[in-house]
Amino acid sequence: MINISDLRDFLSKRVRGQPKAIETLCNYIEDMQNLGSIEEKVGPMGVMLELGPSGSGKTELVRCLAQYLYGSKEAMTKIPCGNLTEPHTVHMLTGSPPGYIGYGDPPLLAKKAQNKNQQDQDTEYGVENLGEREIELLNSGQHLAEQNHKLLDEIQDIIMQWSNVNSELGIYGAYMERLLGGLSALKALEELSGRKSEKKQKVEVIGIDKIESNMLAMQIEANSLADLLHKKRLELNFIYQELVSIEAEFQKTDTGASRINDPEPIPIILFDEIEKAHTKIHDFLLDLIENGEVAFSNGTKRSLKNSLIIFTSNVAAGSISNILNDNFIGFRPKATLSSDADYKDRKILAVSEKELKNVFSPAFRSRLDDIIVFRELTPVEFGQILDDHIELFCQALRMKREVELLVRDDVKEFIIQKSLHRPEVGARLLIHKLRSVLKRPFGRELASRPGFKGTVKASLDEHSNLSFEFLVLEKPPEP
Repeated sequence: MINISDLRDFLSKRVRGQPKAIETLCNYIEDMQNLGSIEEKVGPMGVMLELGPSGSGKTELVRCLAQYLYGSKEAMTKIPCGNLTEPHTVHMLTGSPPGYIGYGDPPLLAKKAQNKNQQDQDTEYGVENLGEREIELLNSGQHLAEQNHKLLDEIQDIIMQWSNVNSELGIYGAYMERLLGGLSALKALEELSGRKSEKKQKVEVIGIDKIESNMLAMQIEANSLADLLHKKRLELNFIYQELVSIEAEFQKTDTGASRINDPEPIPIILFDEIEKAHTKIHDFLLDLIENGEVAFSNGTKRSLKNSLIIFTSNVAAGSISNILNDNFIGFRPKATLSSDADYKDRKILAVSEKELKNVFSPAFRSRLDDIIVFRELTPVEFGQILDDHIELFCQALRMKREVELLVRDDVKEFIIQKSLHRPEVGARLLIHKLRSVLKRPFGRELASRPGFKGTVKASLDEHSNLSFEFLVLEKPPEP
């Protein structure tokens, strides 16, 4: 069971300026825990959509949730939908069939979240813990997998040879057409002159017969390669069926059954910028959400009933940018001032929901359990985010270089002011400015003092130029 109070505190300290978004997420997880023992949900545990300005913390909230659950921000499946803009890219989610490009690459939806503190699965189910039959099945599977890879390499070689032969056939065919055209011209010349052409006879005797002989040999070779390719693909399909059979038999053993029945923590699947995915991908996701499972190309299935699926979207980015930059057309009531954050939040939600109707089908929108809205970050929250990132940087310096970096408030204020002129990109510009204004210059100064250990003070001079004061630690007196 997840301690919702601890989760709320954990997220609030790491995702700044989004209390409503954190509250919505925590409340939903709490409700699902409370209802889990009462009713069974057909689809995934939760399907949520995050809306809001770019750089407001949509992805960071999901990464911090993964950190709380598994001990690492990377312990989740993140799928950039910018790579799913074509219909055929659905194979990136489920895997390519045998014999096709991408076969053997792990499907994106096959990745499971791993707890950083969890014992490695290879050790937990190592050979020393298996019975004789289980070891026999694993050895057979490994042997078949090696055969499978060898066959795939052979198939690629055959396809390349077949392509080369067909290319040569095309060249010879074009040459034959030129010869026949030349013969036709020589024949016409014979009829006009009334005498036979020696050149025509030579071409007929030598050129055409040789070309036809070569083309026939290449056609036979091409047919032979096509038959061999068909045979290899049949072998590949047989090996695939054997691997499926071995996997099914292994799952019936004690080790296989215990692995399947082990309670699994909530896997988090993040579809980033879902609006960029092709509509065929949306249709695939509809079926996935409806059935609560995904079927892979190798015939296996994975249940997603204990998964939390989160979509992020930047729909209405242009309209949101206008709202944040205060670019309005027409009149507004005096009560709604440009500094009114609640007013901007309501406007962002309204334009986002309107744009959702243009991007996603009603069937897709109806599958969403909740919509999390992210608001614009204020200068105060920019300062909190900056403090968090500077502290992480200082911690790394203490641990790895024994250097204590002290950053004065004037430096922090300078970085914040450099980051506020583009509210439509949110905290991304702040992180960029932190790196260009403070981290990179400090890195150069530190590199010029190899072996330095001590305290460094970062401040601005009277011309607003960054300067560093290096204070060497005093050595304790020798006894």
